[in-house]
Amino acid sequence: MKRRGFLLATGAALAAPAILTAQTVQRVIVIGGGSAGMTAAARLIDAGVDVVLLEASDVLGGRMARDTTLADFPIDLGAEWIHNDPEVLGDILGLGWTLTDVETIVYRPQTYQFYDGGRLRNRNLLRFTYAETKFLDTTWYGFFERFVMEKIAPSVRLNTGVDWIEHSADGVRVRTTTGDVLEADRVIVATPISALQSGRIKIASGFEDWKSEALSEVGFGQGLKVFLKFREQFYPDILVEGSVWEQTDDSWDSKLYYNAAFGKDTSDNVLGLFNVAQGALPWSQLSADHLVQSVLEELDAIYDGAPRALFESAVTKLWSQEPNIGGSYSMDNNSDYDIEEILAPINGRIFFAGEALGGDAQSTVQGAAYSGVDAVERILG
Repeated sequence: MKRRGFLLATGAALAAPAILTAQTVQRVIVIGGGSAGMTAAARLIDAGVDVVLLEASDVLGGRMARDTTLADFPIDLGAEWIHNDPEVLGDILGLGWTLTDVETIVYRPQTYQFYDGGRLRNRNLLRFTYAETKFLDTTWYGFFERFVMEKIAPSVRLNTGVDWIEHSADGVRVRTTTGDVLEADRVIVATPISALQSGRIKIASGFEDWKSEALSEVGFGQGLKVFLKFREQFYPDILVEGSVWEQTDDSWDSKLYYNAAFGKDTSDNVLGLFNVAQGALPWSQLSADHLVQSVLEELDAIYDGAPRALFESAVTKLWSQEPNIGGSYSMDNNSDYDIEEILAPINGRIFFAGEALGGDAQSTVQGAAYSGVDAVERILG
């Protein structure tokens, strides 16, 4: 609940682009198959550009992921809340600020509990202070699967990581982790910033030492999600550890239990846990089984053993352990430079995209998508 995005409405909408002309740009390599990369690839294809999208993992989506095994409704294992009005979905697709036929719900939790000092307190007046938008019967992954993935499928190469990028007056060369070298006119690096911070992707020239040092001072949070299915519901719509006042500080750190079935057409009882931190997050390094047991132990202490007695099954997503991601999303920038300066285009050949470049929509799916559109517009002019 403390996550800045929970209370953030971007207000920033990109007008639907006019038909773009590729001009001299004939081929673009997009690195990363998350929201930014997929959106950029789709826009380039619409403009008649030959696109190759390289994704290091075996599935598209990036930090969007879906589970269909735990409950009778799909569950967002990654990005979940829409953090804006439903019209933002049309804007992501280039249709302008308009409604699509994707069904959403007004997510306004009605019951709140705070566990502080060994006591459980109801704080239901908070129902008047917070509302969000969520999907009714799909997920962020399902949204991109329906509207974007089919279009870009012929251009996608899965299980194809990148470790080296170089550029010249003639174009760019990209080396994959299998040793293949691909050439293009431009490249869009649409990976999490962790790929550059860790050195998994190196840029031969133009990414000076000051940029590397500055980027290292941009926080990339640790994160995890857990979903537990119970025979009965014993929990409120929102459960938070600590006092109400502790949730109002200006921090990215958040640990939030929530009724994941709220507003869904289901009788399943599913409790979600969203947990991110800019610093250390011990639970993020546990095994999936150990994490579930730790969560149940914590809930048992709050609800006198009822959770374990009612527990049926669980799914987890340990984002900090994902090899090509290594965390949640960008957080505080403690460098002396804006992220737009650090990740500015290099010599008109190498461009960057991703949620870190999302501006007011930083850390959101739409922020990532908008940054992909911005990269495309810079390339095509």
